[in-house]
Amino acid sequence: MSNLYWYTSSCKQHVHFSRIVISSKGFFLAEEKVSLPNFKQFIFKRNSEFIQVILYESEIHQEIYLFVQECALKNRFINKLQSKGFSSFHQDMFITDDEPIK
Repeated sequence: MSNLYWYTSSCKQHVHFSRIVISSKGFFLAEEKVSLPNFKQFIFKRNSEFIQVILYESEIHQEIYLFVQECALKNRFINKLQSKGFSSFHQDMFITDDEPIK
């Protein structure tokens, strides 16, 4: 999977990290992994293709970030995103698998 992601954020006052449900119409949640109390990884599947999504809660910035992997499914996933509080995706960001929080 690509290490390039697009991101958006939401103020923590509007949503609570543990209650956020990530879903996108036409995508099936294949895997969810909670690495830390403020870091979740999701793998969604559509047909035979996969896309990785990361949810991160920043105590410093008081925001919750949603990262969507750059791949052929990215635009469809973002356009069909049903999770409230996340919109206006921004420039790309490079995330490494060994140190994703950095």
